[in-house]
Amino acid sequence: MSEPSEKSKQKKGALETATVHVADWAGSDKGIVIGLLSLVGWLVAGALFRFAEPWPYAFTVYISVITFLVVFLQRRAEKKQTIAMEAKLDELVAANSSADNSRIGAEKDAHGNISADRDADSQ
Repeated sequence: MSEPSEKSKQKKGALETATVHVADWAGSDKGIVIGLLSLVGWLVAGALFRFAEPWPYAFTVYISVITFLVVFLQRRAEKKQTIAMEAKLDELVAANSSADNSRIGAEKDAHGNISADRDADSQ
């Protein structure tokens, strides 16, 4: 398998940077305030247009798109945090001489094997 090109690495780096900034912003106080202000703005717009028939549909689409994007941003952030935590835990297990090193990297194993190992240890 060939190495990724420099251009694709730059695109991935730019996407990574953008998602980190957006996720940080969306979870900040400013992001929450802007979300609430946009909700108030939609309500004011609805009142100005006397809550015409298309207004609730536009609101639903707006909220759905934002929710969809934020869920993926949140999942991406959680995945990165989980990978970092697993790496740190593997280092701690490897550094402890009395630990069972066979469990290092267990998250890469099939879920059934992890459950079976845990059940066997509890007996």
